Amino acid sequence: MRKPEELRTVLSGASAEFLEHLYEQYLAQPDSLDAEWRLFFEGLSNGGGNGGALAGTGAPAAGAVPGLRALEGLEGDLASLSKQSAVFQLINSYRTFGHTRARLDPLGRPHTPHAPDLSLAYFGLNEADLDKTFSTGTMVCKPAETLRTIVEQLTHTYCRTIGVEYMPIRNQAQRRWLQEAMEGSWNEPRFDTETRRDILAKLAHAELFEKFLHTKFVGQKRFSLEGAESLIVMLDGLVDEAAELGAEEIVIGMPHRGRLNTLVNVMDKKLEYVFAEFLDSEYEVSEQ
Repeated sequence: MRKPEELRTVLSGASAEFLEHLYEQYLAQPDSLDAEWRLFFEGLSNGGGNGGALAGTGAPAAGAVPGLRALEGLEGDLASLSKQSAVFQLINSYRTFGHTRARLDPLGRPHTPHAPDLSLAYFGLNEADLDKTFSTGTMVCKPAETLRTIVEQLTHTYCRTIGVEYMPIRNQAQRRWLQEAMEGSWNEPRFDTETRRDILAKLAHAELFEKFLHTKFVGQKRFSLEGAESLIVMLDGLVDEAAELGAEEIVIGMPHRGRLNTLVNVMDKKLEYVFAEFLDSEYEVSEQ
């Protein structure tokens, strides 16, 4: 029989999320759990206390977990439960600090992130665990995956060429929406051919506009968008999406940098007006 001290160690910290996830699974589909876990949760309902405490908003203290005695008779491997807890900690760390390891330098120069280590060893895991299957908790994927697949998805989502820092957002619904959008697609949107061509055309128009101004109006004071042409694609997509959702008016507040490019390639301001302002003339623009 396990010692209560051992059980409290396993049930503390991040493993509370694991227990909550299993308990929710037990309530929805009890037959999907192993017999040992079903016995444990049945103990919560029949005499171990209020089982709903596990599914509450906060994780209960280890010593206060209801039905702890029911767990003492289980033959489950405590080491496996400890590993599962470590996997949940790994997932949370990638979500919190993964952006510090994103490859954002176009020159590919190495950098040392000021963040906790994301290696397996840091969480008490090792290479032998990569092919073992673990519960994925709140990750947007299958309920259970090998650790190798979990790490691959987390790395591709948070440590590739897009760095996302969103965990400080206080609104839980907003954080969850971002998690589902990013982890569900591995942070790599899949566009059809027509959409890809539209994106390429927008990028080309934005770059051509900047090159023309730089060549034609040498010395004129302006705030170039060069290096951030993707902003035009993003703003254009936001405007189109807002219109489809029923928006009738859009107010854009932005710095001088890229203002002209936005006016021309997003707000469809006529080029004649822009060039007339550079020439300081009252150029009459045809409405046709």
